[in-house]
Amino acid sequence: MSFMFETRFPQHLTSFAANEAPLQDDYIDCWDSLEKKFDGTPGRK
Repeated sequence: MSFMFETRFPQHLTSFAANEAPLQDDYIDCWDSLEKKFDGTPGRK
């Protein structure tokens, strides 16, 4: 599960999150099925 949120408050990592928390090695694979629509051209919608 992924989520995004917006806040005006600064966010800080805990020491655990930055140094010790286990990472999901195959996380990037969950984005493979999404169609890419951004080409980086300025001014395009």
